[in-house]
Amino acid sequence: MRRAVVVMAVAFGVAIASPAFASFLEGFHAFQEGKYCKALEEWRDDARNGNGSAAFGMAELYSRGLCVKADQRRASEWYLKSALGGFARARSELGVRYAYGKGVKADVFRSYLWLSAARLTTANWDVVSRQAIDANLSIITPLVPAEEKMRADSILAAFSKEYKMPREFEKLD
Repeated sequence: MRRAVVVMAVAFGVAIASPAFASFLEGFHAFQEGKYCKALEEWRDDARNGNGSAAFGMAELYSRGLCVKADQRRASEWYLKSALGGFARARSELGVRYAYGKGVKADVFRSYLWLSAARLTTANWDVVSRQAIDANLSIITPLVPAEEKMRADSILAAFSKEYKMPREFEKLD
């Protein structure tokens, strides 16, 4: 038990000390203070290099038009990069975007798939996010044809083992 605590403390210390994490936090604090261009500077390179948290921040900037011209397609691209980088909230956002066709072509299959992937990967303590995902799934699930739901559920079963989406979902539309 004691060894597990030490290992977790060391891992946590390494994560906090990493330059990418420090850069993300600087961007997050800048965003919270309304310094959106500073947040963009802090997140851009890390997001391009696969940091899911930084990519989510970039998506938020493009979605809301903060320091950049609002561009829903570009926001969706950043949400996808974030989702593929392991960020559950980005998976949820993609599911909603596919439901409404915001920055992507509306697609109930992809909406169901991304919302379900978000449900599988959202922390149990994040009650608000889980409730939002469940509410969205309750709306979208009845709209998914049975064959497509079976296909999605098969993809999700594989996803739950490795937390990796098939290549066909590494691109929008």
